[in-house]
Amino acid sequence: MLLHRSVAILMTLSPIAVSESVPESSPTAVFEQCSRDETTALSRLRTEWAQFDRTDQKLCMRTIAYLLSLERTV
Repeated sequence: MLLHRSVAILMTLSPIAVSESVPESSPTAVFEQCSRDETTALSRLRTEWAQFDRTDQKLCMRTIAYLLSLERTV
């Protein structure tokens, strides 16, 4: 149950869900739109983080640490 909840939390915070559309213009415009979407998602996370159960927060942080450790081995 806990794993499913953490996956739901991570999916909720996904920048993909924040993005309304991909601009049909230059790579710079796409990059800027992506940056704005990430800023919006981070702002939302900062606002809502305290509302998550402490256990879920810890699980999320462990999951992120694990994924970052995999990135370093690739």
